[in-house]
Amino acid sequence: MVTHRSLLRRFPSTSFSVLALSKSALGILTSSACAHLFTSLGRLSHSFSFAIICTVLAWSCMTIANPLHNTDRFHTVSIAIPPWVNPNANRIWIKQINDRGTPNKLRVRLGSPDDYKALVLKGIANEYDFLILPQHIGLYLWKHHGFHIIASGELDANVVIVSTQPDIQTISDLKHKRIGFPDPIAYVTIAAERFLAGQSLDFETHYLARHDIVLKQVIKGKVDAGAVVEQAFRTLDKPYRSSLNRLHTLTTTSLVLALAKPATESNIQQKMTNTLLDTNLEKLKLFPEWSEFDTRHAKAMYESDLHAVDVIRRTVEAHN
Repeated sequence: MVTHRSLLRRFPSTSFSVLALSKSALGILTSSACAHLFTSLGRLSHSFSFAIICTVLAWSCMTIANPLHNTDRFHTVSIAIPPWVNPNANRIWIKQINDRGTPNKLRVRLGSPDDYKALVLKGIANEYDFLILPQHIGLYLWKHHGFHIIASGELDANVVIVSTQPDIQTISDLKHKRIGFPDPIAYVTIAAERFLAGQSLDFETHYLARHDIVLKQVIKGKVDAGAVVEQAFRTLDKPYRSSLNRLHTLTTTSLVLALAKPATESNIQQKMTNTLLDTNLEKLKLFPEWSEFDTRHAKAMYESDLHAVDVIRRTVEAHN
């Protein structure tokens, strides 16, 4: 019987030339496609030498296209980022991720749903490979849906309540006023609403999706006051920032978590972790300093953040 090995021994120069050609021109084909194509051609040909070429091409393509033999290829993954401070911030951040992902053989596609609820539901449906989420949402997905926490980032999570109205100088002045919040299940919203409820205040709630929109609506007088993360307040141009009266600051501690969907391969998880750690070199405002996450802390974090996690759980259950 004539085998692949015996053919290579009998026609070394032809075989190695064809092998070089196949690596450069045919590596993009799948192994099954290569094998089917060249084996069929070989059977149709009456030329024994052509059959040799076809067989060697099939063998080399099978070797090259098989993922087990191709450890250096780029991996394209999708990552979802919530509606954060503003859309431009997300675009800047994803550019840094892709720049830093290149050495790790990683290409990243950005997904940014309009609200947290859509992001969570699409995440549960495995529409994204990775998600960047506030602590309470990330812990919910980790605990109830088996997501992997691959990295964590620290952010200044302080919440400020601001107003431009001359008759609003203290928190007690917010009684029966219109108050703007970002997304209804954002950490800022949950913390601010809980604080205001503790002040026994009745107020009109307006969910405005993003922090930048909240601030714009406050400045325009569309709402009487607004609650935003302090970082968003600090990024305002000075004239706008000066027009806002800071009524109260809630000091909170929270992390941003990077998660991988349950079926993500461990080597791809590590590539994304390395990429996130490398983005710390950019020192960008509004973005966390990433570090590797110790999953031993997840249970304690979950229990300490149970109130906010329950908001996410109830939201998902209400949808289902």
